[in-house]
Amino acid sequence: MIRRNPTLIALTDNDVQDVREAVKQKTQATSAININAKDIESIEDVYRKMAEERKAKAAQTREERLGLA
Repeated sequence: MIRRNPTLIALTDNDVQDVREAVKQKTQATSAININAKDIESIEDVYRKMAEERKAKAAQTREERLGLA
């Protein structure tokens, strides 16, 4: 396969400014997600609780799970 030289695209100052604004908006959105980290921690707590319940259920005998004991 023959490779060709890349096409050069001339950028104006306005193009550069648009890219800078887009990057700035993306970083602000990312920081907003980090603010919601407390919500993520509460979700992780729910998963931890579910895992503990699964382990407790697995530790029970068959009769205990069926309510016979």
